[in-house]
Amino acid sequence: GNAGETLAGRIKLVFAGGVPVVQEVSEAETLLILSAPDGGTFETGKWYYLEALPGTLSQGYTMTFYKENEHAELSSSGPVTFRRGIFGSLSAIDEGLSWTHETPDGVAVDMGLSVKWASCNVGASAPEDYGVYFAWGETAPKSTYDWSTYKYSCNYYLYKYCPHSSHGYMGYSDTRTILDLSDDAARMNWGGSWRMPTEAEWRELMNTDNCTWTWMPQNGVNGRKVTSKKTGNSIFLPAAGLRYDSSLYNAGSSGYFWSSSLGDRGDPYWAYRVFFDSSSLNWAYWIRCHGMSVRAVTE
Repeated sequence: GNAGETLAGRIKLVFAGGVPVVQEVSEAETLLILSAPDGGTFETGKWYYLEALPGTLSQGYTMTFYKENEHAELSSSGPVTFRRGIFGSLSAIDEGLSWTHETPDGVAVDMGLSVKWASCNVGASAPEDYGVYFAWGETAPKSTYDWSTYKYSCNYYLYKYCPHSSHGYMGYSDTRTILDLSDDAARMNWGGSWRMPTEAEWRELMNTDNCTWTWMPQNGVNGRKVTSKKTGNSIFLPAAGLRYDSSLYNAGSSGYFWSSSLGDRGDPYWAYRVFFDSSSLNWAYWIRCHGMSVRAVTE
C-alpha cells in the first residue's frame, strides 16, 4: 500500500452480529510477497493468489515484479478496498511493463568448489562492507532481533522449521531442515540463482585442503581472507559481529555467517552458522532469532 497500510499479520477475530471482524493485528506486515511454488517459475494459464486483510489502501498500491535480474513496477493512485470474502482478479497485469535490469552487488567467485561464492555480503556494496543482518529464515533487516519479533515464533514456540512437536506452536511439527527459497535472504534480495550456502557447502569452504583462512584488515576492516588452493581466487569475509535485541555485538572482532541448514541437535531453536575471530575458525548451532551476516552462493 502506498500509504504503508497493514496487509497481513497475526489477527484476533471477534464476531459482531455473526460477522467476523478483525479486532487486533500483531506482527503487522506492510509487504506481501508471492513466490512461485517450490522455487520454480510461474506458469502461464495458472492462477496464483495473494491474501490480504480487509481494509482500504487510501493511496492505491504498488506491485513489483521480478524475473531473473530484472524488475518492473506497476502503481495505482486511487483508493482500493479489500472486502471480506471477496476475490478479485488481475489478468495480464504484467503486460506492457518497463523492465529494469539490475546486477547484484555480489560477483560470483570461482573457488574450485561445488558452488561459486559471492564477493560480498548480502546488502553490502563492497567486500569489506558489513551488509545487513538477518534472523535465520527472515529476508529483511529489522530494528530488534529477539523471539518476540521472530517471524516463525509465537510465544516462543515455532510454527515452521520445527521437526520436534514439543517445540512447536500448539504441537506443530514439520520435516523442513533446509530453508525454502522464499525464506532465503540471498534469493529474496538478489534473485537469480543466488541462495544461502548449506552446512555442507560451508564445511567445504572451511576445509583446509581446499582453502586458507587468513585474519587481516581490508581497507581498515578486520575479517578473514579466504583463498582457494585450487584456483588461487579469494573472497573477504568481514568481522561484522551479530545483532541481538537492538544492539550490535563484536563488530570488528568476530564474524558470524548463517547457513540455510537447521541445526541437527534435537533443538529446532538453533540453526547452523560459521564463526571466526583472529584466533579461531569454527562452526556451531546458534539461536535463530539473532541477526547475522549472509554470504550467498550460486551453482
